[in-house]
Amino acid sequence: MRALWQRVSVFWRREPFVGFAIVGGLLFFLLAPYLSWGRETIHVDARTVAGIVERRSNLEGRKLTTEEREEAIQDYVCEEILVREAHRNGWHLENGRVRQRLVLAMRTALNEDLPEASSAQLRAYYQANADRYRVPVSVTFSHVYFEKGSSPMPGVLGSLESGADFRAMGDSFWLGAIMVRQTRHQLQGALGTSFAEAVFTQEPGRWFGPIESSRGTHFVRADDRHPPELPELETLERYVQLDWATERRAELLERKMSRIRERYTLVEP
Repeated sequence: MRALWQRVSVFWRREPFVGFAIVGGLLFFLLAPYLSWGRETIHVDARTVAGIVERRSNLEGRKLTTEEREEAIQDYVCEEILVREAHRNGWHLENGRVRQRLVLAMRTALNEDLPEASSAQLRAYYQANADRYRVPVSVTFSHVYFEKGSSPMPGVLGSLESGADFRAMGDSFWLGAIMVRQTRHQLQGALGTSFAEAVFTQEPGRWFGPIESSRGTHFVRADDRHPPELPELETLERYVQLDWATERRAELLERKMSRIRERYTLVEP
């Protein structure tokens, strides 16, 4: 033992730097478990690497080089560190934009692709929600139009009441001289609220005017009033299919959220 110690002492005097390196290595080996205590672990296993490389390859449209593969892995590690730091700093709670993006991502993850509704399902849904698709009261009317800034010809109303051809009178109107099955909402959008109310309060068959709209002056004859009606399913099938799918997805999401809520306890003031 004494001889061994003498050899170590001689070696230390001759190669002090090597000796320090050996001692330092031994200390690091012994203390490594304690030095890493409390640090998070990022696992980059073979499956993770395969996913990283596949996504980057798809983005580049070709096989990655060795350098690009390593770069993609390091980018993933950096992103993972930043995500964890953001979470540690509470950004998911304090930053509204981050919070909303996380919520949207989770809703998307919980969403499911649905098969199209069968004809029977669609018809049953349409009938159960008929009021949603029913067209409200509408009116068909004829009119003679004069642009803003122009004055109606004298005696227009008398000529119309005498049976003059209204199509040959006034200025050209972009929606035509006869407007078919116009709802109150449609007329309000096209010609203004006061014009729509005036048309809907008149009995069919009589010319009246002049009345002002948002586009000019009109002489109007209400030709027919149409009661509320439910269109044939075939004319609205695309929209009904979308509504059906939207409701089904909402129901599925609510069921999944109910199961997830069971993991949490709500504490209210």
